[in-house]
Amino acid sequence: MNSGDASHEMRILLRALLPLMLLSRSTCAHKYSQFVHIPKTGGSYVEDVSWRFYGVLQGKEIYDHRLKNKLPWNKISKDFKNVGACSWWHIPPRYFDDFRTNEAFAILRDPVERAWSEARYVYTNIKKEACDARCLNAYISRELTRVNKSHAYENSGINGDSYFGNDCHWIPQYMYFTDRNNALLKNMRVVCYEKFDGESFLRDMYKKREIPQKNMHRFPVRENESKHVMGEINETLADKIRKLYRNDVEWHNRICRT
Repeated sequence: MNSGDASHEMRILLRALLPLMLLSRSTCAHKYSQFVHIPKTGGSYVEDVSWRFYGVLQGKEIYDHRLKNKLPWNKISKDFKNVGACSWWHIPPRYFDDFRTNEAFAILRDPVERAWSEARYVYTNIKKEACDARCLNAYISRELTRVNKSHAYENSGINGDSYFGNDCHWIPQYMYFTDRNNALLKNMRVVCYEKFDGESFLRDMYKKREIPQKNMHRFPVRENESKHVMGEINETLADKIRKLYRNDVEWHNRICRT
């Protein structure tokens, strides 16, 4: 075997062993800020980049690697009646009895843009159908009617079904970073989606664990319109979204206008 063949085999071996090497040195963020995943606010980006580039497991990546014993919190409150309706990483921390953290962060997005993103996700990845502006507004309007039907929002959220459909994608954002008294959770940092520099933020947080790689994708600050979704939310519907998600609007104004 010549040196070229040996080098080639070594590269293949290292490529095969890299995931195991990362897994052995991975952490479920207990040494870093624990990520609270609010659906449709860039959570998949944070989880993917944290693992692939820094070897840190966050949210969904913990489940993907079958490390349930390393979940930072896992005891769902007994009065939460929707167990199984949502993925573990999409359930707000207020519904876990064992939620404790020295430091955590969540990303907050304009609720109108978040609704647009949800519609884009559904028609691009699930329905895979064309959806113009009329279709877009009709879909979101139907979803808001469903969400508002039981008014699970402030009081009966742990028992209502409305917010827990679509894998918790319509749960108000503020419920992810506040307790049941709607006070900001201890040691929780809320960052603005529209101002979030994912590359810099994660690099600073994981600076001692950086794994140099090329082609890190950028944080998706407003996904491009896909071939399936073409159009915007009309102002009447936007006002309805802001009214229903009024607490999110208040928090967004507070966090993103400073």
